Amino acid sequence: MGWYNMDVMLKQDKGLKFRRNRVFAVILLVVIIFGVGFLFWSWQGQKERLDVAQEEGIEEEDFGNTADLPDVRETEELEQECYFIGRNLERYLAYMKNNPELSMSEVVRNVNSNLDRTRYVDVKDADLSYGVLAMVNKFNYLGGYEPDDLVRLGEGYSNSTAPMLRREVAEAFVKMADAARSEGLVLMNISGYRSYSLQEWLYNNYAAQDGYELADTYSSRPGYSEHQAGLATDINSVEVSFANTAEFRWLQAHAAEYGFILRYPDGLEYITGFSYEPWH
Repeated sequence: MGWYNMDVMLKQDKGLKFRRNRVFAVILLVVIIFGVGFLFWSWQGQKERLDVAQEEGIEEEDFGNTADLPDVRETEELEQECYFIGRNLERYLAYMKNNPELSMSEVVRNVNSNLDRTRYVDVKDADLSYGVLAMVNKFNYLGGYEPDDLVRLGEGYSNSTAPMLRREVAEAFVKMADAARSEGLVLMNISGYRSYSLQEWLYNNYAAQDGYELADTYSSRPGYSEHQAGLATDINSVEVSFANTAEFRWLQAHAAEYGFILRYPDGLEYITGFSYEPWH
């Protein structure tokens, strides 16, 4: 009876060990499968991010490590933004990383406005091939440029020592002023084209009066002014109170119909780099 019990116990012990080994083998197999799967998933994700980087013209060596490679989901979300620019992808991702509280739309808007760069430092030559759509600001430099199609605004359209605009702009201004006049309103150019030297003189006077830091908030440095491009006009007044006039309200409603925009709106100083100018 005793030998029988021992034999049974030995068989049970062997069975228990077998079952334990089988459970261990199953667990090990599961771990291996999940490990291989995770490694494949990681590799696939990195490959997709590299593919995205290459599609957008970003070289792999531009990233410090794999954590810096563009996230596929973030990239896809950025691409859905209506103002997304492919060549800015690397800048969007870097700006997003440094400003995680911003939405995708804010990231795209701010980078497109060069808020990730330094005004008057990260500068390039203004691309004048766009004609009247040329971008001129604190990042785009005109140098000594002078338009070759300047025309003088006629009597009744300008009350200024700077009465000239580029031809297309001048024609649009006249049409706009005539439309306003038909409603009993008067729009007069009080400052149109300014040469490099005139802008230099104005800016230096403002800087001598208020200091360079303050002058930069309301006056362009020479070579960076929309007025030098012949594309800008100051209308009726250079006082903020112009915003309270019927003419300003009319411009808000109709200026875009003639190709003009309010260039330095209230509340967007951090984007434009200039204080509010309802007349510009």
